[in-house]
Amino acid sequence: YYNVDYHRREAEIGVTIGLREYWSKGYGTDLLQTFVRYMFTALPLDRVYLKTLDWNHRAQRCFEKAGFRRYGMSRRGEFNFVLMEIFKKDLDLEAQM
Repeated sequence: YYNVDYHRREAEIGVTIGLREYWSKGYGTDLLQTFVRYMFTALPLDRVYLKTLDWNHRAQRCFEKAGFRRYGMSRRGEFNFVLMEIFKKDLDLEAQM
C-alpha cells in the first residue's frame, strides 16, 4: 500500500500476480480481502482505493469479488484506468475475523 493520507483516512493499494500458473485460482481475491481487513483494523483508515487498466477485466473482476466498487475513470498519457474503492463502513469486520 502507498499514498497513505492519515488526515483523509485513506490509502491506495496495488497487487500483481506475475506468474500465470497462479492466475484464476482465487489468490488475488483472498489476498485483497485479507489485506484490506488488516488495513482497516490495524490502521486508522476508512477508505482504500486503487486503479487498474481499463482493459484488465480479470483484475477488475478480482477487485469486485474482494468488495471494491467502481467510482470513475482516469487517463494518464495513453493509458485509461478504472478507479475503484472500498470503505471500512461497508465491511462487517467482526464477521470476517
